[in-house]
Amino acid sequence: YKTTAGSAFVGYFGSDRSAEMSPHHEVHAHRLLAGGGCDQSYFLDYSMVSFVILTSFLVLAVEAARHKLDSIASGNPFFYTVLNTMYHEITTLGIVEMALYLMHKYWEQFNYHVEATFVDVHFTLFYTALFNALQGCLIRIIAGWRTDSWTQTEDIDVGHYVAIRKEYDRVDRKLKAIDGEFGNVIKSDESYLGRLRAACKLAKNRIRHPRLSRRRNELLVPIRYHELRTHFLETNDLPSSFKVSHYLKRSLTSVLLDFVHINAAAWIALMATANMIYYFAGVLIAKTRNEKSAGWFLAGCFVVMVVGYIILSVVMSMKMEKIYSQTLRMKLSA
Repeated sequence: YKTTAGSAFVGYFGSDRSAEMSPHHEVHAHRLLAGGGCDQSYFLDYSMVSFVILTSFLVLAVEAARHKLDSIASGNPFFYTVLNTMYHEITTLGIVEMALYLMHKYWEQFNYHVEATFVDVHFTLFYTALFNALQGCLIRIIAGWRTDSWTQTEDIDVGHYVAIRKEYDRVDRKLKAIDGEFGNVIKSDESYLGRLRAACKLAKNRIRHPRLSRRRNELLVPIRYHELRTHFLETNDLPSSFKVSHYLKRSLTSVLLDFVHINAAAWIALMATANMIYYFAGVLIAKTRNEKSAGWFLAGCFVVMVVGYIILSVVMSMKMEKIYSQTLRMKLSA
């Protein structure tokens, strides 16, 4: 251990440092290099080497997992974009944490309590962005199960389509015989009151004849799809071989990618909202002289936001259901 490297190694990990760390100033040789003995005057704490091995193993494991994810997502543009979004978020996290590490390491007056709070908030935002990306993947998977029916419907042969049309006419005539004009797609009365009566009549028949109503709607979907497809091709002067289902899937993917990416405007809106809440919480504490009132205020803001988002989701779902219903029953312009 008389070499320069050995002396430097011992100078940091040697007996002097071990003695300082020991409560009784005793040297404990619980980590020894191969061939070392307890009677030596210097002992080497080589735990740093074990951490190098462990870190290298973790880096290799992460690299292997990332390579596997890249290969899986290479054939799917949506998941590849989501994966890149996650990489960008992790890169941002790493840059910020590197800055914190440098301040922690070289700034003697660094406030560790502020650092702990900042890290918690930063990781919370990171987890939110990560959860948003994973949620987008889940929505894409669920939507993929539904969009497969578009391709199947478009690939229906003529004979099968004629059979579906005949079955639809039969069910429609049966419903008309049961309750007059229920089978009409477009009511003659286009006023608000007329549409309300039609909706009430439709709801009544769904309750009285659920199987026939459900069967009629199931048969109406492929029929309406082919009518809308024909109208789309004629309006845009497209060949009959054009796959509308592929166009719809790409449009859906484009819309979902907009939800996955959190743009700068969203972060600015979050910052503005947090500033407003911070301001009003400070005003509340200044008026009441009670920190618990600010806690109740923050909890109330959280509950109001959650309830507001639930109401917004329900309203959007009802709106989409209305659009879908109108698409099945609207008249096509010539």
